[in-house]
Amino acid sequence: MINILLITFLVVAVQSEPPAFRLASYYGNHMVLQMEPHQSIIWGYGEENADIEVNLKGKIYTTTTYQGVGNIGWVWKVTLDAMSPSGPFNVEITHTYDEVVEGITLEDVLFGDVYLCSGQSNMLFTVSKVNTVAHGAKLYFSAVCWFYGRNLYDHLKYPIGLIASSWGGTPIEAWSSPDSLKACNRTETDSKISLSENMSDIFGYGEANTFPGIIQDSYSCTFPAMIADWRNKFYIGTGGTTDKLFPFGFVQLGTDSTDSTLVDGYPALRWHQTADYGYVPNEKMPNVFMAVAMDLGDPKSPWGIVHSRYKQDVGYRLALAGKAIAYNEKYVNYSGPFPNGITIRSLDDVAIVTYDSKHIQVNHDSGFEVCCSSTNNCTYLSTDWLAAPITSIIGTNGVQISTKHCSGAKLQAIRYAWRDCPCVYKQCTIYDKDSNLPAPLFVFSLKEKIVKWIN
Repeated sequence: MINILLITFLVVAVQSEPPAFRLASYYGNHMVLQMEPHQSIIWGYGEENADIEVNLKGKIYTTTTYQGVGNIGWVWKVTLDAMSPSGPFNVEITHTYDEVVEGITLEDVLFGDVYLCSGQSNMLFTVSKVNTVAHGAKLYFSAVCWFYGRNLYDHLKYPIGLIASSWGGTPIEAWSSPDSLKACNRTETDSKISLSENMSDIFGYGEANTFPGIIQDSYSCTFPAMIADWRNKFYIGTGGTTDKLFPFGFVQLGTDSTDSTLVDGYPALRWHQTADYGYVPNEKMPNVFMAVAMDLGDPKSPWGIVHSRYKQDVGYRLALAGKAIAYNEKYVNYSGPFPNGITIRSLDDVAIVTYDSKHIQVNHDSGFEVCCSSTNNCTYLSTDWLAAPITSIIGTNGVQISTKHCSGAKLQAIRYAWRDCPCVYKQCTIYDKDSNLPAPLFVFSLKEKIVKWIN
């Protein structure tokens, strides 16, 4: 979190040179290092050709300082053995140079899983701003990150380390390297993160990319490219100790409006966040999981509707998805219903949408739209979208919607929940009945493989 202090007079700060022997800035007491099957790295700085010893649980790791890349001086690095979830331990580090011995002790070090939580202001949004605070939370820490970690800890029963690194108002380009932007024919920018430690990642929201144009339209490329680039650079930066496809979770965009008729940049960006599949993981985004948040609007939030206080819901949904994808727990119901078939009965002026959930809950008859045109191919940007109310529920996992408003024009596409604010709190049209998770939005051309026509 970046704190900016504005003052009306000049302050001259005198800062002494840091000691030659020291740890990299992100190591400290009470930290969590990544557990098995991965190996954690401890590194720091020292004098030229100094001898380094690291003592963990009686095992001594030795190395010598070497010239770092660029102008960072002499550095040292030790790769620890893979550790089971355990602790606390003390890690004792000694530095010997010109017969002078110095020491640093890291206290209360645990081994578990480590997550980096990044994003914009909704990831910055702290636990202190959430109405219900439990378990003695660190009040000024990212609420989404903390509730995600708490849910995992309560389930896994071993240490979960959380690192929050967010910056309000930043677009995806600010988190992307020139390499990933080049893959999407985008302009280079300064990346806000250095990738040099073993961890998994959670990325939050994406409001700064909702403005129409190339910034929004290219998100279906820039977001998957950023994920792939982070994975590659983490893998290289940790000397291969991080998975090439480490788990990556994100929060799908919430809402900034109470207007149920508004179609602005939000639904399009939600779609692009999934690389235009509507769900994750998918072919372009393997080992990726998400939490849907479009039904968690908070119009009474003191920090504005875009900053919903329902971060416990977000953390819970994200942890469910994380259990299924990051931890490969096969029987977790982690995502809302998604269509696995659309049947068009053109003579009856209806379409039947079936879902992959065993049981869906239908809260009301609105939310679906059809695009009808005699001349144009429909896209989510078309102006030919018309309401398609639900006329009946089909079995336990389907709905029938009316297409009669096409009035002779050709039915070309169907979409669902394509609004900035598709519903009030937890009252969108379709949910999974068992998990109470919302169905994500979708838009399908009727040329898709899941569509079947019956004349």
